[in-house]
Amino acid sequence: MNFSAGSTSGAEGLKLLKSILETSPDTYVILITAYDAINLAVKAMKLGAMDFMSKTVE
Repeated sequence: MNFSAGSTSGAEGLKLLKSILETSPDTYVILITAYDAINLAVKAMKLGAMDFMSKTVE
């Protein structure tokens, strides 16, 4: 969800999600991030993501 070095907000991924769904509304988008945040997951699901997963970082 973050494409620029040092970015942790998820804003870039949410912007990409919006763009994908505007272009192709029937596309299933699953977002994966290392920065687990409930508020980010809620935003993503409200915008149309089919699922939101956080990867385990050890």
